[in-house]
Amino acid sequence: MRLLLVFCTLILPAAVNAQTTEDPIILTGVVREQGVPYEPIGDVEGFRQSISFVAWREGDGPVSTSLLQVQLNVDSREEQQALQQPFRKGRLVRFVIEDEVIFRMVDGVPLSAEADWVRMLEPVEDPELAAAADRIFNPLPFTDAELGEFEPHSRLFDHFGQVRQWLGKDIIFELILEPMGPDARDRALAMAHLAWNDHAAIDEKIREAITDHIYARRAEEAGIQLVPLDGGEPITEDELPPLSRKAFKADHRLRRVSCSALDYCVLEYLADTLEWHWSYTATIMRDDGGGWYLDGWDFP
Repeated sequence: MRLLLVFCTLILPAAVNAQTTEDPIILTGVVREQGVPYEPIGDVEGFRQSISFVAWREGDGPVSTSLLQVQLNVDSREEQQALQQPFRKGRLVRFVIEDEVIFRMVDGVPLSAEADWVRMLEPVEDPELAAAADRIFNPLPFTDAELGEFEPHSRLFDHFGQVRQWLGKDIIFELILEPMGPDARDRALAMAHLAWNDHAAIDEKIREAITDHIYARRAEEAGIQLVPLDGGEPITEDELPPLSRKAFKADHRLRRVSCSALDYCVLEYLADTLEWHWSYTATIMRDDGGGWYLDGWDFP
């Protein structure tokens, strides 16, 4: 017993000291916006507050400029409401969390995270973090060697656009840099190059696929039902557009192409003579070989 007591005496102070001197986990970031507060309901357990950041760092680590949405788990509605004031757009904030940050990664980029809230800290000067956030909030125009100049959007700091001709007609051609990060512009531009360099084939593929979806599955007899590709309710003859197949395919005009840093482009088509609900958007994705494929489409 004496030996055991001596052993405990020797190790206990070290254990206590290790526990009390452990550094807290601190997140510092510049707020993009305050998200929706969540309360316990259905599958949601506990109170949460969502905050997103344009630039952030964990502890003394490197600055990240990937747009990060953090779900902060709190203990009560009162604690949740207390977070509404300090987290305002453009503010640099520092706060302590418990245990660790749980990140959700997509292609190596942290898009969201979850953490248990502890307390707010007084902000300190962080010129590197502030400068990174300023470059995002106040972007400058830039020029691509192939596609030309892109202007920043007046309200959406992660959007850059230009007007260019697509098969003889002016369209809005834009880049979406979200989720940001140091290579976001290069990723969005790579997708834009892919779309532009093969734009005639892409346009034809989209028009043909959607026209086939609307017309090609009719039975030989007029008036027989058409079964949608998504397996939904059949479309009857009187629900088809009042145009021939050829006229429907040509009727739509491309309005906008939006290419994202997440390896996709969305193309928006507006119906010229038909009702608005015959307008549609189509999405192309980058394939493993560096080409593209039609990923799907949506009607309003």
